Amino acid sequence: MNAGFERLREKLDIEKIIVIDWNERPAYLGDQHFQLDIKDTAAIAKLPLDWAQIAFVYTSADVGVRTQVRLHRKLGLVAPTDESVENAIFKNRMRDCWERCHILNKYSEVISDAEEFKDLGCKKYIFKPNASSGSRNITILARDELAPDTVQYAVEFAKRASSDHRCIVEEFIEGHEYTVDMLGDAYGNVGVYGISKKYHTRYNPQNKIATKLHYAPGDVSREELERIGEFGQQCYRALGLTASFGHLEVIVSDSGKIVPVEIGARSSGYIATMLIDIITSKSYLGDYLHVLQGGRVTPGLNFAGDMSAMYYFYDIHPGVCREVRPLLDFLPNKVQSYAFDRSKIEVGRKYGVIQADHERYGFEILGGPKNYLNIENVTKAEKQWNRACIEGCVCE
Repeated sequence: MNAGFERLREKLDIEKIIVIDWNERPAYLGDQHFQLDIKDTAAIAKLPLDWAQIAFVYTSADVGVRTQVRLHRKLGLVAPTDESVENAIFKNRMRDCWERCHILNKYSEVISDAEEFKDLGCKKYIFKPNASSGSRNITILARDELAPDTVQYAVEFAKRASSDHRCIVEEFIEGHEYTVDMLGDAYGNVGVYGISKKYHTRYNPQNKIATKLHYAPGDVSREELERIGEFGQQCYRALGLTASFGHLEVIVSDSGKIVPVEIGARSSGYIATMLIDIITSKSYLGDYLHVLQGGRVTPGLNFAGDMSAMYYFYDIHPGVCREVRPLLDFLPNKVQSYAFDRSKIEVGRKYGVIQADHERYGFEILGGPKNYLNIENVTKAEKQWNRACIEGCVCE
């Protein structure tokens, strides 16, 4: 989640990267690692650091934003209000904010027990944790699947992954999912730095686990991107956020209605460090630091041009790996991979259906001209990769 910072050292004039992580040995150690809970603000604030030399604090975790904001205040930087941060952590609070601003556009309710569930005639429902992330413990049920024991399981399953032990149940909207990556300043301006079109694993119909995030996709018109971006700004402002990242998920329904899914007051790993920079030729984190020091952002879409980018996760057909090859072997040569992790792709390893984001097997950070980095080329390459690398895969 915090990968990609090494490449930003020179761009942001970073001398030292300090990592705070509760794991004994996290995937990224930086220059110095302290094994602490990122929610323990008091302990982190007492660390023997030269705080005057720290430029900013970054987190990819929703629960880490509280600490990030308090440390920014300690450093004398601009920060959002505590209330707006809480609005972005709990799904029921963001839902309430959007409902007050008349942009919720769907049925949504928080429940503590299966007996509180009401079938309002929706074709499908989605049950998910009220306070969680990473596509954990989600269940999608059609109306003909709403048996009492099935609903009971879906509610309890969601509650187990929620920090407040509650479940949020919503109308499941059929359509296409997008992400909107934003940055607001302290003056009410909200810049939209990236919009991605999401694609999900083909092998788990019960959970919408993203395997492709296609930034600045060539198959979406500029007018539609502007419409989605404007809606994203409304969702960001409705929570009261300022001086913060905003990572929003929305669905554009089959009828064209835009429906908010959830938002976080943070960005994430390679999105913040690479993907946005590929399509904007800016530094997303550099602009964030500018905002923390009292600077402004340009409202509206902050990306244009011919470049596209993709956060690609290997969507592996269930089976056994017989060969290890990069996806680039099957893509046009004008598409580049800026970073990757293929460490879990091994000859002889058996692959099953993934159940959450953290179970994904590997990724590529792709960039290239829109007419080469398009969904048709990537889907074709993915099928060719599976046929070449997974025993018995036909992938038609």
